[in-house]
Order: sequence, then C-alpha cells, then structure tokens
Amino acid sequence: MNKPLPDEARLVKRAQRRDRGALEVLMSRHERRLYLCALSMVNDSWDAQDAVQDASLEILQGIGRLRDETRFLPWAIRIVKNKCHDLMRHRKRVELSPAAASRSRDDTYYIASEEDQSILTALRDLEPDRRLAVALRYFADMSYAEIAEAADCPRPRPVKWCTSKTVGSSSRR
Repeated sequence: MNKPLPDEARLVKRAQRRDRGALEVLMSRHERRLYLCALSMVNDSWDAQDAVQDASLEILQGIGRLRDETRFLPWAIRIVKNKCHDLMRHRKRVELSPAAASRSRDDTYYIASEEDQSILTALRDLEPDRRLAVALRYFADMSYAEIAEAADCPRPRPVKWCTSKTVGSSSRR
C-alpha cells in the first residue's frame, strides 16, 4: 500500500525543526491526495480547497507534535477531515446565495482521469465518513489500517467492510 517514501521521515524531522522547504516538499507531495479526500467529503471544489488550505496552516503549526514521523499522511488527512467537518457544520448554519452555490473551480489539476471523476461522482451519494474511507483507498492508495488511523476508526476491519460494500467489485486503479 502507501509506504512512506524513504526520505519522508527525514523531511518530517526537518519540518519539525522549522525547515520550510521540507514542509513545502511534504505538502506538494501529498497535495492531490489531500484535496481529493477533502473534495470527496464536501462535494464542492472551493470548500475542498479552503479545507486543505486551513489544514495546511494547522499542519505547519502542529508538525512539531507529530510523534511518529512515518505517519505524516494519515495525520495530515485527519486534519483535513476535521477541517471538512468544520466547513460542513458552518455550511449548515449559513445559507449560500445562489451565486455562491453555483460557483465552480477548475479541478483538472487534481482530477487526473475519467475514473477519478467517476469515483467522485459515485461518492456524492454516500455519508461523509464513508466517502472519506473510499477516497483514501482509491486516491491515496492507503491500506485499511492507514485508513482506520486517518479516519479515527477504532480498527481496520470496519473500514475494509465499508469500502468493499460501497465499491462492490470495482477494480482498484
């Protein structure tokens, strides 16, 4: 599955020592994954971008608290997930104007294929946490244990069931 790249732990350690260049490399390496996971939860490209941007600030401020430098991606995805939940709670309290609701953003940089778009379209009918589990499996190529960690699930088995029942017999990329 998604094994940390050999130099990722070193980059995390450098970022924890406030090396901005190392953090920029980490964020650019995972930017697409973070964005697609956010998009799968909030179903709006602007909100997904906002969630990732807010999460990036929190990651910058909190990287020193990351205890296991090999777990950067699950940790970062948990932060994105929490930002998405914050946005969805806020969205329930604020009714969007028709102009704001109809806005769109060009996602072609992040959505690399028709398969990506098909998966995102199918995910819209699912609950946000189930969407996240499936998105992490397909877009971030994470193991069930990594998904459980990123999604704050107590154990991997329910995650495996959730993704297999949701996607059915679809083949992975």
